Formats: sequence, structure tokens, C-alpha cells
Amino acid sequence: MDRNFRFHTNTLRCRPDNLTIDELHQQFWGDYDELEYGHGYIQWLFPIREHGMNYAAQPLQRHEIELMSGSKEIMRRVWTSYEMMLDFYGMRIVEPRTGLLERTENYRSRYRNLLRSPHNNLRITRILKCLSELGIEYASAGFLLHLLCEQSSKDQLNTAGIKGSMDGWWVHCIRNEHERLWVTTLVEDVRSGKRRFTREDYERVLAVRDKTGHLDWGVEDLAEENDQKEDRGKAREDETGDNSRPIHRRVRRDSFDAPDPRSPRKEQQEASPRRSNNSASPSPSTHSRQSNWSGINSRNGSRSRPSTPEAKDQVSPLLDHTEHDAPMDTSERTVASQNENKSPTANQDESMESVDGEEMKEVERVVGAAEQSDERENGLASR
Repeated sequence: MDRNFRFHTNTLRCRPDNLTIDELHQQFWGDYDELEYGHGYIQWLFPIREHGMNYAAQPLQRHEIELMSGSKEIMRRVWTSYEMMLDFYGMRIVEPRTGLLERTENYRSRYRNLLRSPHNNLRITRILKCLSELGIEYASAGFLLHLLCEQSSKDQLNTAGIKGSMDGWWVHCIRNEHERLWVTTLVEDVRSGKRRFTREDYERVLAVRDKTGHLDWGVEDLAEENDQKEDRGKAREDETGDNSRPIHRRVRRDSFDAPDPRSPRKEQQEASPRRSNNSASPSPSTHSRQSNWSGINSRNGSRSRPSTPEAKDQVSPLLDHTEHDAPMDTSERTVASQNENKSPTANQDESMESVDGEEMKEVERVVGAAEQSDERENGLASR
């Protein structure tokens, strides 16, 4: 029961594609048709503890989690898989240490595909769960906050389908209770119109987390908040004679696992021959892509994984009813996992879902509004 470990060490070929992980990265990167219509690779690249519809893939085992998360070579490959899927979705990593993302040059077509192909929502759920299992869920917040920034300030990826999956499922793939609550609260504020989340905000909160270990708005906001508490305390003292002072909240500085930045990835890669069922395993030199991942380096020399079995398996209660993949705890089966256990002909994992007429109209409206907004911005910039 170690297929995932052996696949990520480049010694086992995935099925049905008959590729090692390095070959898969080389041949699938940028092949958007293959990534869109192929459904066998995703379970191999991002294993979780639940069965998918590719029965040749194996659910992630507990002993594999320890082996994989402790190997820099394997984690580098997991990070490369994440980068490949981000490129497929029209995004790329700017700062590996914080998980900060930005659009790619061809984001318009990739965003449009994401809106019109909701089966990718299932894949995103699997990706976020896998990142959490392997101890790099900090990247999940970077992904979710990028989406929120695009929705709030650019009116991109703003359909009911994306927002429903994001609000109801993706944010709850974050196991860290503080980060999950912080992101959930921010999403609710943006949805209700209480706050607008800009690119500046996005970069700021991730920079603060890199320094403090926690998502927050930064020292300036804390100082302002504490000043307000101080004023309220003085007012209370004047009125009641109570000279007690409110406790000032301090920014905590905890260890935080993050990859160190590497040289930027080449934008283009030389064309590689299509896969063959009889192709040999590539030598290390044939893997021309170098990932930004260079190992998880904790500031205090230890990994920030939960210290107890109870904490390690703690997930948001809403994960017990996830619509996409089954929850991380294999003892809790959901409707989604029951559907996955049907025959492949009846229900394929990550299969193409039909979009009803009303949702398609909304997709077209959002795409059209985004394109008009981009045209106006380009017009102003050219003046």
C-alpha cells in the first residue's frame, strides 16, 4: 500500500496514462485539452484518503503522509503539480514562501474555462485537501484569497458556482482553526458588501502572516484598534472611576513552514514527444522543469504539523458533508463519496457536469463584464 509514495519518487507509473510523475509534468504542462478532458491523472498527483473513480489509484495512507511530507524531493514534485494546475486555471505563483498568486498572460481563456467546466471545482477540493494532508496548507489561503481578490476588485470568477464551492467547501479544507475562521469571516464580509478586498490587501495579509505566523491586517491596524480600546478605557474610567485598562492584542510570531524562493520558472519548454506505453523512465536530466519548491524550512527547525492524533485529524465540521470529495476522515462517508463508488459509466470522478441555462447565462454575463472592464482599463492605460 505505497503506490502514492512510489509514484512520487518517480519509480512507479500511473495508470491509465502509463507515465512517471516527471514524464507527466513534462507532457501535460500547458496541454490544456489533456488536463481538461483526462480524468485519471488527478488522483495520482494529489492523493487524499478517499477513493476516486480511478480505481488504479490508491487512497493516501497514513504512513505515506509521513514518508512523503518528510522528503524534499517528493514535496518538490507535489509543488510542481500544484504549479501545473494553477497554470491550467490561469494563475501562477509569485512568492512561493507565502503562496501569493497572480494571473497568467492567458488568464482570460483559462478563467472562462474554469467558469464553464464546473467539474474543476471537484479537482480544486482534492488539491486543497492534499496540500493540507502533506503539511503545506498555507498555500490554500493564498489560493482562496487570490480568488476573493479577483471577485471583489476585478469582478472575475464571480459566478454562483465558483462562490458556492468556495464559501461552502474550499474554505473548510483549511485545518488551522485560526486561518479557517479568518478567511471565512473575510469572505462573509466581502459577500455582504462590508469590505472590498483589493490586491494591496491580498499582498499585505500574506506578508503579515509570513512575519507573524498568522493571517492578520498588520501592525498599523492593530495599533489603531488598540488606540480605540485605550480611548474607550479612558472614557470608562472618567465615567466610573475604574482605572483598569484593556489588554492590548499583540501580534504573535510563530514558526511557519514555507518554501524558499528559487529562480523563476521558464515560461516556455521545448516540446517533448508524446507518451508511449513502452517509454522508459526518464533520467534526472530529462526533467527540465525546476520547481520553486526547495524544501520546507521551519524557522525553529520543526514542522508545524499538529502534535496530537486528535489535532492532526481535526477538520472543519462542514467537511463531513463536502459536495466534492469525501472528507479526510475515511470513517465518515458522504453523499459525494457514495456517488463516486458507482460504476465509472454512471459517474466518472471529476466528470464534466452540465451547466443549466440560468447558470450559463450568468457565466456569460460575468465573462462579458470582465472583458469590458479589461477593455476600459487597457483604453485608459493607452491614453
